[in-house]
Amino acid sequence: MRTRSSFWRTAILFASVLLLPVLRGSSGELDEKIYDEAADGKKQISEALAKAKKDHKRVFLQFGTNPCILCHRLHKLYATDKAIGEELKSDYILVMIDMSGEHNDKVDKKYGNPTKNGFPADVILDENGKQLTINSTDDWVESNQYLPAKVLAFLKEWGKNS
Repeated sequence: MRTRSSFWRTAILFASVLLLPVLRGSSGELDEKIYDEAADGKKQISEALAKAKKDHKRVFLQFGTNPCILCHRLHKLYATDKAIGEELKSDYILVMIDMSGEHNDKVDKKYGNPTKNGFPADVILDENGKQLTINSTDDWVESNQYLPAKVLAFLKEWGKNS
């Protein structure tokens, strides 16, 4: 004979199995670790600036976390949209700054707390480290998906030839 608590345990387990893909995004969307959770953002930026100076590119800082579904969707767009990928490759050094703990809080603060309104948040630097802009990416999203035309327009606006 089933008890009430046994019934509710089974019901909750069943509901969790059904809802987990919805809460996490599509199946496997969060499986890849796009941010190095142990990385020192200050060191990442220093290395990127050295490369940007040599290659005459901008530095594109993307602040976020591995559990952030929109961070993953934006990162996937970088890899799958040909025009965006080409623009990133030709004009930018992309730096993924992990904000899951407090280890990069000083980096966030240095660039005007771009993460104050959530993730992902972007900062563009010139090859000398001068901050050019901050962007929350909110205006790139519609129905929880990124609009490639808006992302590309932003990259072109702030690219090395702008």
